Amino acid sequence: MSDDISRLLDVTVFQYLDGGERLLWTGKPRPGLRFRWATLRSLLGSLIWAAVAVFFAINIWRGGATVSNFFVALGLIGFALYSTVGRIALEAWLRLRTRYAVTDRRVLIIQGVNQPTIQSIDLTPTTQVTSDLRGDGSGSLSFGEGQLVATGRRGRTRRLPPPTFDDIPDAQQAYALIQRVMHTQQTP
Repeated sequence: MSDDISRLLDVTVFQYLDGGERLLWTGKPRPGLRFRWATLRSLLGSLIWAAVAVFFAINIWRGGATVSNFFVALGLIGFALYSTVGRIALEAWLRLRTRYAVTDRRVLIIQGVNQPTIQSIDLTPTTQVTSDLRGDGSGSLSFGEGQLVATGRRGRTRRLPPPTFDDIPDAQQAYALIQRVMHTQQTP
């Protein structure tokens, strides 16, 4: 199943190239479950939430609660399950359906199979590329700083994460290729 999706996504990259654009590299994130510090921090909060939800459900069950209270408790437990286990599984599932590409003009991030979401970042001399490389050459590459969005009524802002080639095995090679493409864009 995942091999079929992988082949389909590899073919999908070509249909998003512009006329005359050359594909130089394709990659994909490492499959499987990935735990990061941010994931572990939010997981701790989710586990606390899950404990509260289960405690609430047990008290409702023991107290002979009404059917509506029981469904509220089930909803809380469902949310707790999603926030503890579901998010990690969803992230792994999305990673299986993600492809990255570098062309002679831009980078592409394609996520999904039937109706994919495509992010396209032009490679110009001013494109900001940040690398987070490990000793084995794997890592992540981020493009830009991310978008500022307003949150809350007081107009506070936060920065969304930038488009990223996340956890690719050959990040060092992709980074060097992107730097070469950016260099060729500045010389006429």
